Amino acid sequence: MGGTQACLTETENRLGMSDHNGDPPLPPDSNENSQFMNGGKLAVSPNGAFFVTPPARFRMALVSSLAGAIGLIAGMIAYTLYNLIALFTNVFFYHRFAFDFTSARLNHLGPWVIVTPIIGGLIVGFMAKFGTSKIKGHGIPEAMEAVLVNRSRIAPRVAILKPLSAAIAIGTGGPFGAEGPIIQTGGAIGSLVGQAFHTTAVERKVLLACGAAAGMSATFNTPIAGVILAIELLLFEFKSRSFIPLVIASTLATAVHMQLLGVGPMFRVNPMDFAIPRGLPFYLVLGLICGLAAGASCFALTPGPLSETADVVADLSRRAFDSGATVVGPNCMGVVVQRTGLVATFSQAVDTDLLPGSGVAYVGQSGAIGG
Repeated sequence: MGGTQACLTETENRLGMSDHNGDPPLPPDSNENSQFMNGGKLAVSPNGAFFVTPPARFRMALVSSLAGAIGLIAGMIAYTLYNLIALFTNVFFYHRFAFDFTSARLNHLGPWVIVTPIIGGLIVGFMAKFGTSKIKGHGIPEAMEAVLVNRSRIAPRVAILKPLSAAIAIGTGGPFGAEGPIIQTGGAIGSLVGQAFHTTAVERKVLLACGAAAGMSATFNTPIAGVILAIELLLFEFKSRSFIPLVIASTLATAVHMQLLGVGPMFRVNPMDFAIPRGLPFYLVLGLICGLAAGASCFALTPGPLSETADVVADLSRRAFDSGATVVGPNCMGVVVQRTGLVATFSQAVDTDLLPGSGVAYVGQSGAIGG
């Protein structure tokens, strides 16, 4: 039995699906890895060799039906998140139990207002420490990780703690948004539905993407953007088998939004003059500058002296956190509190964001929910 398990482990490592010893997976065989990622299973031949069976047939009718249910559920969750943000804003800034939206800048806390985001950061940090570490980060990278590494499986507690932690962080004045959290939460719902109905890995991937697209569509009233985002970031394919369920889920989620939050844009913006066509030369220059900046950023993250320097800083930062140091980094948008064991390390922050204007890593509340 031990030899069989060893062979399974070796095969899974070769397919890039196992990390039992903490080492990175071996380079996968393209054909076998493609079949394995699309629902194929490990099997044993009569001579004892392991191979990957062809994936099961994609059940379009089942996936489309489940996508519709996921769209309705994601719409309700987005509405719940919307109200939780309003609730925590009222509780922390106005000390009242209400669900009506009131801007936090109108509070009368005076200098004590700086304590509010610190409290929110500590609460979310405890949730990440003792609840699940999967609520750390922006939300979208975690959903992508579930697709690429975990065969689109997400734990149930993520679907509960992610929107709750996001509502607390945003409601206490954290400089975050709801996009990442609702995408991960919707993706978790899609994954859980897929697991409940014993779907294949490729079907579960589509359902996860349906949940993510539905969550974004229901939150921001953007069904088309939700579909495109899911295709680009989670599915990595444009096929009818995934596009049709995505449209179903996003459409129903948007319908829920319209019924509960009304018709019209989520945010109202005053008319703006973009200086077209006289401003086009300036936009061309801006595009070149942004392209060069993006290239420099990618170069800084590739293996080399700059990335090695980042690793050194990450190690120093991790040691500081392990020693129990507390760092408070003021920012034009809020306050971040970093505490041992409650936040992400600097190396995780390098992969996501930096806290603008403070000179410190964007960890703290960001390490728990992002935005």
